[in-house]
Amino acid sequence: MSHLRFAFRRLARARGFTVIAVLTLALGIGASTAIFSIVNGVLLQPLPFPEQGQLVWLRESMPVFGSEPLPVNAYHFRTWQERAQSFSHLTVVDGRTASISSTDRPELVGLISVSAGFFEVLGVPPVLGRTFVPEEENAGRNHVVVISDALWQRAFGRDPAVIGRTLALDREPHTIIGVLPASFRFPSARAQIGSGAPAHPDVFCPKVFAADELQERLGRHNYGAIGRLKAGVSPVLAEAELNRIAGQITAEAGKPDIVLRAVATPLHEAVVGRSRRGLMVLFAAVTSVLLIGCVNLMNFLLAQAERRQQESAVRQALGASRSRLVCAALTEAMLVALAGGALGVLLARVGLASLLRFAPADLPRAGDISIDAGVLGFALACTLATGLLFGFLPAWRLARSDPQQALSAGSRALASGRQSRRWSDLLVTTEVALSVVLLALAALLGGSFVRLLRAEQGFRAPTVISASLAIPYAGYPEPEARSAYFERIVAQLNAAPGITAAAVTNLLPLAGETWVDKAAAAGDPRPSEEKPNVNTRFVSSGYFEAMGLPLRAGRSFDARDRGRKVTIISEQLARLLWPDQDPVGRHVERNPGEEYEVIGVAADVRPSANRSPVPTVYRQQRDWPFLRMTVVARASGDAQSAAAALRAAIASVDPQVPVPPFRTMDDVLDASVATQRFQLLLVAVFATTALLLTMLGIYGVVAYAIARRRKELGIRMALGATPGSIRTLVLRHGMRPVAFGLGVGLVLTLAGGRVLESLLFETRPSDPALLAAVAGGLVLCALLACYVPGRQATRVDPFDALRAE
Repeated sequence: MSHLRFAFRRLARARGFTVIAVLTLALGIGASTAIFSIVNGVLLQPLPFPEQGQLVWLRESMPVFGSEPLPVNAYHFRTWQERAQSFSHLTVVDGRTASISSTDRPELVGLISVSAGFFEVLGVPPVLGRTFVPEEENAGRNHVVVISDALWQRAFGRDPAVIGRTLALDREPHTIIGVLPASFRFPSARAQIGSGAPAHPDVFCPKVFAADELQERLGRHNYGAIGRLKAGVSPVLAEAELNRIAGQITAEAGKPDIVLRAVATPLHEAVVGRSRRGLMVLFAAVTSVLLIGCVNLMNFLLAQAERRQQESAVRQALGASRSRLVCAALTEAMLVALAGGALGVLLARVGLASLLRFAPADLPRAGDISIDAGVLGFALACTLATGLLFGFLPAWRLARSDPQQALSAGSRALASGRQSRRWSDLLVTTEVALSVVLLALAALLGGSFVRLLRAEQGFRAPTVISASLAIPYAGYPEPEARSAYFERIVAQLNAAPGITAAAVTNLLPLAGETWVDKAAAAGDPRPSEEKPNVNTRFVSSGYFEAMGLPLRAGRSFDARDRGRKVTIISEQLARLLWPDQDPVGRHVERNPGEEYEVIGVAADVRPSANRSPVPTVYRQQRDWPFLRMTVVARASGDAQSAAAALRAAIASVDPQVPVPPFRTMDDVLDASVATQRFQLLLVAVFATTALLLTMLGIYGVVAYAIARRRKELGIRMALGATPGSIRTLVLRHGMRPVAFGLGVGLVLTLAGGRVLESLLFETRPSDPALLAAVAGGLVLCALLACYVPGRQATRVDPFDALRAE
């Protein structure tokens, strides 16, 4: 208690230092706690399923289609169910949007189609009703649904009598057989099975495979799959068994030379793995800011310890032990740390909400992010650790002082001791090195982001608006009806004032890859695995005009192509198939005997903002009419001016089709770079904070050194030293640790380059121009931090300095 009372009195007298110290720690601990809450919710917390270690996400690998794992083939999944012994349950996952009519107007909801046993695999029982049985995977018996707690609340007011009621799903009546608990959140499967998978599904229904899908043995990889391993079976053993089955499948298909492999990844890793590196880099960045704050406070406390040496000597002379002095000094540091930690938790609560607003939409497990007991425990541990970190060295230095020397020296020392100066220089070097790493990281991410935005996307669509329409199978069971629906939408838009072009496509540029196929020049004798992979896009006439996608040769689709097998290919595919030749009029072969005449060559388009263009084939949308297509409309003015026309066209053609959210191509680009923008924003904030703290630390050390050397400076000026020589002396002493820190920081940045490579776009971690800019900027800031106290040093009056003693 005596230590506490003494510490409170000292902190109350040094109000300026106390406020600065508490705010510095609050910012560091608050930012660290907020970022840790994201890391904890996304990476560290287990999935909310019992025995989650037994859950694996299953994919397939076929080198013939590239190095990236593929979704699962329907036939392969059925074969796994029949032959695999490593799993207690296997379930398939397929996602899309659907319309429901339980409310006054149609509403779009996320729909997940699953095989029976899905909820048993995850270990999630319903709160009402039951889940699916195997018989409901058959056509005619599959009109049953399990709904989420959110939909139960929104559409049925949590009526317990909802079981047995009818839900119109895509205009077909479905019986509600179960309601899921409010705590159930199915992890997003977009990264595994494509952008069509909803992030927050509200409806689950049985999956019924089409007959032709179950005949396709080497292709049509469309589904996700989850397995629950039997007790004692590891993912490696399960993968080995699935690979044996894969060999049987290729042999039975008459293609024993085709390499087919299974990929079994722990479900938690499959969900969060893509976010791990970026989040850990952010956590390392915010930890560096906290360390820089601690280093600053340590420097300030070292200066205070030196000023308090006489007090310490008196206390030791009166019988105080060194341990008692250390305890007293640490109590003061801990009080500051606890105050900073408490304020930091409050800042973290406010800051976390802001962070999540800026977070990318595909951040996994965003619903699990909160400041819970574990995060509060981290904040407490962080608070205690920082208190010890910045408090122990000054306390130890204070207790190590020699009473006799301190009492005899008084305040007549010409300069601070060499040992004290070494400690201060070492701490400045440390915070400069950390700042260099953070500034370099921000500069590299910034340069990467600028290149990302400036990269040629292949199209020009500043006034284009789009809407992803999903029409129900019940209303449009025939391909001709689906094609006619979208043709009527396009015709309505083309007739609307202010619309210069309209079309439909199955996938927008920058929205990823889909329908990966093989393509070759007609008559190419090479085996399939040696032919190039291509993305297939189904588009209507007018698509290239609407999207501002230039044709390098040939023409676009038009009325004369109805019923003909024609295609438009990308420049990259043209170069692969017919280098230095005109491809127009030639034929592309998809399968042996399935040929398409090339009528045009389109500019290359990126599948996402941070990826290079891929070979692409464009086919007519009537070749394969989907239930879900994206309508695009180019306005003569602002993109939003086309919204009314698009809304009117949807309502006019079929008012029962829900109107989806509209997006401009700027929105699509923003979504494609959302992760990079989020990382850059946070790192830039952390780097700026680190730079300001570093400048404050350099200024504090130099200013204190000048105050301690006031008599020396007075003597120098009395002996004829000019103001310029005094400034040079101050700058030399102040910049020496900065130079060491700069060198260490650049070495650390270059050493950690491999960690950054996956986060950068067309930017090398060792980019000399960016690193030189960082070094130059930090040197200028350090010079400014040294110049201000250096200028004050030239104003020392020699007579006053000599009389001060």
